[in-house]
Amino acid sequence: MDGKTHLVAGVLAGIGIVALENKLGIGNNLDKVLLVAGCGLGSLLPDADHPEAPAGRILPLWIFFKHRTYTHSLFFMLLVGLLGLIFHINIWLTAGLVLGIFTHLLLDCTTPMGIRWFYPFI
Repeated sequence: MDGKTHLVAGVLAGIGIVALENKLGIGNNLDKVLLVAGCGLGSLLPDADHPEAPAGRILPLWIFFKHRTYTHSLFFMLLVGLLGLIFHINIWLTAGLVLGIFTHLLLDCTTPMGIRWFYPFI
């Protein structure tokens, strides 16, 4: 899966949540922008473990981790969410990052290489 596909899927997931928020009449415009931006960023973040990916050039996690190991797991997704809460990152941005990571994992699990959802535990 390429970065453009992941980005589009993440942003569309964020827009879907924003549409739901609009129907329910919750959230303000800044929160909605942060959610969609977080989804976009989060959808690219797992590929920071690949040197040729945009995220890997900015945040070179590939130095420490093999591709599709730690950053392609539910563990990583939950860790990002927990770090967002611990460091008091805006809750909408944090939720967007987590949702974006989840969309990335969903797309990558459909490829022949797949992912290991529970890495490093299973």
